[in-house]
Amino acid sequence: MLRHIREGLATFCRDRGGNVAVIFGFSVIPVMGLAGGVVDLHQATRDMAGLQSAFDAASIAGVRQAALGSAVVTLAAQNHLDGNLSARLKTYPISVAVSDGGKTVRISTNGTMETTFLGVLGMKTMNIVAKSTATSTTIQTITQKKPVVAQLDPNAGDYNRMYVYCYDDARRNEPSQGRSQMTAIADNAGTTYNFNMPACKPNETFSYRLYNVRNARTQPALWDTAQPGTLIANNAADWADPWSNNRSYNYYSDTRLVGGVPTHQFAGGVPILETVICDNLGQCKNKGQGGVIPTGTNRTPQQATKACSPGKYIYFGWEDRPPGYGWTDSDYDDIRVIVECPSSTTTSTTVVRLVE
Repeated sequence: MLRHIREGLATFCRDRGGNVAVIFGFSVIPVMGLAGGVVDLHQATRDMAGLQSAFDAASIAGVRQAALGSAVVTLAAQNHLDGNLSARLKTYPISVAVSDGGKTVRISTNGTMETTFLGVLGMKTMNIVAKSTATSTTIQTITQKKPVVAQLDPNAGDYNRMYVYCYDDARRNEPSQGRSQMTAIADNAGTTYNFNMPACKPNETFSYRLYNVRNARTQPALWDTAQPGTLIANNAADWADPWSNNRSYNYYSDTRLVGGVPTHQFAGGVPILETVICDNLGQCKNKGQGGVIPTGTNRTPQQATKACSPGKYIYFGWEDRPPGYGWTDSDYDDIRVIVECPSSTTTSTTVVRLVE
């Protein structure tokens, strides 16, 4: 059976009669159409890529002018298109839509390209689609100048290092615990720190961290290698021999604003920090010198009761060993930091998002 089929096919292929010519004539049209369709497809792809690239650049160029209003944004986007689209690409219907007062620009086309070869197969046009959206977002940041005073007692037995960071209370359960931009600013070993203050977001608050290594001020090898210790209230061992401990301890203020007043959230509620708001820098002195900062040993630390508004200053007085957790003199002057209250600034950034 198979032998008969093969012989029949061979005879058909050798036939030079009119039937073969007719079949060939019918088949050559779709074959040529399909082959030429590659050319049409390539042109359509080039057109869409060219439009997409131009739309992305034009939407960015336009939205960068958001501060000047919708009319200027529209003109900037259109001028960029006019200057960068080829004559061929300009034949497509292009829409430039500006919203949010100029903060959002959307450029799109949904046109058709006439085909050259696919037309023989009945496909006269191909859809050409390109879309791009750019947005301008105004981000407010909270800034704070470097400390006016950052004094750490050089005679203390413990090694102390101060950090400033941004804290977001809403993110306290995340791996970062809501802390970001941790920045070392001073220690009591005379180290010089070259740093820039963090720039916090509106939902973040400037906070401070005290890193303390017991009895290690004169032992640099322990400053960053000491094993973490555990605070134990009324620990008999600490009271009996407070000078043998070389453990490290971290105290994070995790400050949040309550009615505009800085409220500190130290783990375990340890009473380690005193805060005082000064109406001006001259007030940030000891009471004995005509200022408002309390002094004395074995006392309860004062806490700020009013907002730290721009133009004022805030004083931080630290006790490097919290009362109730071993020997301490509770004078809250082991670390003295005075900073100008934070102020707000605004910056604009352009975020490009390709919708499709």
